[in-house]
Amino acid sequence: MELLNKNIVFMHIPKNGGTTLDSILDKNFPVNNTFNVKVIGNSELNISDLLNLNEEELNNIKLLKGHVPFGIHQKLRNQFNYITLLRNPVDRIVSYYYYVLSLPSHRLYNRVMNEKMSLYDFATKINQGDVN
Repeated sequence: MELLNKNIVFMHIPKNGGTTLDSILDKNFPVNNTFNVKVIGNSELNISDLLNLNEEELNNIKLLKGHVPFGIHQKLRNQFNYITLLRNPVDRIVSYYYYVLSLPSHRLYNRVMNEKMSLYDFATKINQGDVN
């Protein structure tokens, strides 16, 4: 696949099927050429770990993946192509709402439960990137 010969930024948007694509990418890129942006402490990303890599480590990255913002490639030394998966936005937000309700450890769970948020409330009142 020609795409795998390029440097990739995979923007994983929650509830879009990205976990499946993530596992496919893992099978096609060596772990030593991959940087995975992860959620730390249920609320922040480890992007500072990426930004603190030395020049050689940055040059070694061929796959950057995770819940990354567009423009992150500007922090890297090589040229990158972005890929992501998109889903019908209504289906995605419905799926995400029920996912949050099913996971008490999710950072939004307490807010949704304490405020007795309906699906409509969830979609319109939570102003965070992974929701909107």
